[in-house]
Amino acid sequence: LMQLGEHEEADKAFREIIIHYPNVVWPKLNHGFNLIQLERYDDAMKEFTEAVEMGGVDAEAYYGIGLVLYKQGKLLESKEMLTKAKKSVTGKTNTKDVEDIDNLLEIVTKNLSGTNSEK
Repeated sequence: LMQLGEHEEADKAFREIIIHYPNVVWPKLNHGFNLIQLERYDDAMKEFTEAVEMGGVDAEAYYGIGLVLYKQGKLLESKEMLTKAKKSVTGKTNTKDVEDIDNLLEIVTKNLSGTNSEK
């Protein structure tokens, strides 16, 4: 549903899955990314934070938090989370995660440089 752009329906499905499987981290992560698409940033942050607390998916969860903070215009905090994501993915084989983190980190860093140069 999420990949088809059916974000409202995906939201309902993720909530139902999380009710039945509260100790499984992946539904929380995917729900968080879906909530970003719905611009429900506080709810997304809650899902990613819970995923970090559950453990095992630090890179993805930190990336999600960094993305939420970026969308909220909190660039310094975003850079901090993306740096954590990058550190936790170092040495892993999923190049897509590394590429996503690097791309967003580059955007955030450029935006920070532009902000700092105007002051």
